Amino acid sequence: MIALPSANYEGAEGDFTRDEFLAEFAYRYKAGQHAVWFGSTGRGKTTLLGKTLAMPGMPKSDGLITIQLGPDAALAHLGKPVKSWPPPSLVLDAMRMDHRDRGVPLVRRYQPLPKKPSDFITIRRQASRILLWMFGQKNFTIVIPDLQVVTDPGMMGLGKEVDQLIITIRKRGGAAFLDAHAPRWIPSSCKDNVQHLVVWPTRNEDAIKSLGRLIGVDWRIISNLFRSMHYHDALWVDVTADEFFIVRRK
Repeated sequence: MIALPSANYEGAEGDFTRDEFLAEFAYRYKAGQHAVWFGSTGRGKTTLLGKTLAMPGMPKSDGLITIQLGPDAALAHLGKPVKSWPPPSLVLDAMRMDHRDRGVPLVRRYQPLPKKPSDFITIRRQASRILLWMFGQKNFTIVIPDLQVVTDPGMMGLGKEVDQLIITIRKRGGAAFLDAHAPRWIPSSCKDNVQHLVVWPTRNEDAIKSLGRLIGVDWRIISNLFRSMHYHDALWVDVTADEFFIVRRK
């Protein structure tokens, strides 16, 4: 564990460089915990998420599946792309056994790129199938870096399924990593079930209040921290430990 440095930000326990954050997060993270990344486009959310998931110290679950809209270079190092999931049960069992024998988790990316509006019908059907399949899995992690696309009623409209999954999969050792651009896309089930939150500064007071409710703290504390942070800095909240840390842009 990294010795916590003195913070220069009011209300924070300490501050880390991004590399220090990666090591500390991997040290603290426990299998089955849920984590939410929140921030506007261009802040480096998905890049930091991809690096976090690849850390050697992170728990090695049976596998990981992502649902993303098109290939993303920030996640390209996580396993292999697939056009559909899951495979037949006998094939999946053989794949898991092979990966366990080699000491590496089974990791796949479902990353369809729609070329026309009607493609969303096929993409939604497959994403729904993945979410339903996750209900019966043990020690499996799901990553959704395009949460708005998956939950927005005008797109895939799978918010209810994500909510149900968040509540139930921890009992089977499962975990969820979610990446959202705005609090309204974060499932309501996360209010009592998220253990880690990584958020980039915003001036939107309604968004800050939503974040305060999500992690159970006075929103004005978060607002004060945001005013002291740089554009690419992030706030890491370890909800279980009730601690706040600044993750510096460099």
